[in-house]
Amino acid sequence: MKLGKEPFYLYREDGQKVIVIEYCRDCGNRYFVNGIAKTIFEHINDKKTAKQTLEFKAVHNLYYDYELGDQMTLEDLL
Repeated sequence: MKLGKEPFYLYREDGQKVIVIEYCRDCGNRYFVNGIAKTIFEHINDKKTAKQTLEFKAVHNLYYDYELGDQMTLEDLL
């Protein structure tokens, strides 16, 4: 997915909103990646490229809002 210029959130598998991402044109086309208070990511306050942002999402198993509920569980396979 291509990142847009509108702010958006990343969620944990359980639906908890944990990261807000905002485009920063004046930062060399980077994104502000900020953790939401009282979550495990609250210490995150970075500027990342689009590629770095997508890698962060993948490494931490985070999801866009429309991806929630699309994951198969072990029970689905049995």
